[in-house]
Amino acid sequence: MSENRYERRERELKERTASLPEIPEDFYEWSKKEVTGNHYLFYRRAGNKVTVWCSACGQVDEYKLRAGETLEQQACDRIGPKPKHNGIGMCRFCRKIGKWKAVGRKDRVNEKEPCYIWQKIDDQNFAIRYFEARKTATQKGEEYSWEEVARNYIRKGRRKVQKDYHKWDCWLGRAFWDDCNLQGMNNIKQPDGKIYPGSWDELKKSHLKYSGLEEYVAWRKKSFDAARRIDYAGYLGQYNRFPQQEMLVKMRLYELADLSSKDWFDERAKKPADVLKIDKRKLRDLMQKYGQQCKWLRMYQMEKRLGAYLEEKEEKCLFETVGEFKLKEYEQVASYLSVTKFCNHVKKYHDNPDREHRNWITYQVATHYLDYLSMCIQMGYDMTDTIKLFPHDLYAAHDKMVLEVNKHASDERKKEVNKKYSHIAEVYDKLERKYGLETPEYIVRPVKSAAEMVDEGRIQHHCVGGDTYLDKHNRGYSYILLMRKKTNPEFPYITIEIRGAKILQWYGEHNHKTDQKQVDAFLKRYVQQLKRKEQKKSA
Repeated sequence: MSENRYERRERELKERTASLPEIPEDFYEWSKKEVTGNHYLFYRRAGNKVTVWCSACGQVDEYKLRAGETLEQQACDRIGPKPKHNGIGMCRFCRKIGKWKAVGRKDRVNEKEPCYIWQKIDDQNFAIRYFEARKTATQKGEEYSWEEVARNYIRKGRRKVQKDYHKWDCWLGRAFWDDCNLQGMNNIKQPDGKIYPGSWDELKKSHLKYSGLEEYVAWRKKSFDAARRIDYAGYLGQYNRFPQQEMLVKMRLYELADLSSKDWFDERAKKPADVLKIDKRKLRDLMQKYGQQCKWLRMYQMEKRLGAYLEEKEEKCLFETVGEFKLKEYEQVASYLSVTKFCNHVKKYHDNPDREHRNWITYQVATHYLDYLSMCIQMGYDMTDTIKLFPHDLYAAHDKMVLEVNKHASDERKKEVNKKYSHIAEVYDKLERKYGLETPEYIVRPVKSAAEMVDEGRIQHHCVGGDTYLDKHNRGYSYILLMRKKTNPEFPYITIEIRGAKILQWYGEHNHKTDQKQVDAFLKRYVQQLKRKEQKKSA
């Protein structure tokens, strides 16, 4: 009988656990010294007398703060330093530095520090194991414990790092290993921590020995973002599926080593420029852009896609105008506007704003211009027309295009819903006879089509034009009625959802209860009239 998915996951989890090597004996001694190396001097002071308990050696020391008055006291009394809670002191016996802790205020200190050990499993597998080293310090001494929290398995040829987590089952009262993380705020994180020294030797013996991790770590420790945590498992997992990462590190393109290979690089390419998807003439320039390699990679990749070769002054001008994150938007219009023309016209619009836009910076104007041009392309305008390409009043032209695009989108939406919910128009006459009402003040009628429902939702700024209400009306589950003032029958006033003779809900503009007292009173009489109609039909 074949195993199901759950059984397969359980079997693979047990196989991974069984494959792990033993923890080296000196790992625990190393973590005691390097990871949880703090010591504490617990003290109690009674007037002139001080009693000190050292957590490191467990010995007790007694001394006085001041010498006695008699010669005998001065000869026998040992004088010591005055302790201060959370200050720093030294044990007289073991000479260990520790932090003072007043027994009345703190008689126990618990510490928990992360640490890691890397292990080669075999020629195909490598593990990064995350431990929490825990220490409890009291007057009696120090007690240590270790808990393994997570394991990261990097398998040759596997694109994803397999992560297993140590969890606690509160119902059964036991700990267990699982192959998925917890959710939300209970998510198990792997913080920055010290690495067991023998880990680097293990890495050199594994299939990840050419990853360039040592060079990358050395750069990170000296770089502008040295304080940021290094994700060792993420780096090695990236190298495992993208071996060209070694090439990036050895070319000193360290900043690119953190990027997702799928989004940024050609994983099938072999030559450096092809991997980076840039022109080979730009490769040397990229290597010299320390601290800005990601930014310039975007620029060079855009140039390669356009088949262009920009001068450095043009590249800098484009960066100053649109920034690095708007390059893709410029790329859409690059075939109609050279960099120089684009930047010059942005400057022109920036120097001649209207009153509303006089405080805009160059980036805002450039974004506005790109937005306008992309809408023109979307609407199919002839972009060789200089009048359309270089509008005299950019801001007015942009607003006009927004209205045109919105109208076009609305028209497309109405065509779509009329086709999808065609039954709404078919039952209009029937519903009009049932729900239609005209009084000296108001008119009530059902919607005539799906398109009218969309318009109602758009003008009233509520969700009645969404697929939920369209589908309900189309299936006859509930119906949408339009309530209008007799003096302005074409202008939306109140939208009603009704089922049978029961009003489910009604709202005005922006989901507000417009003129609530008057509307409630009118709808109460309206429902009574519907019920009388039903009674006459059934009689």
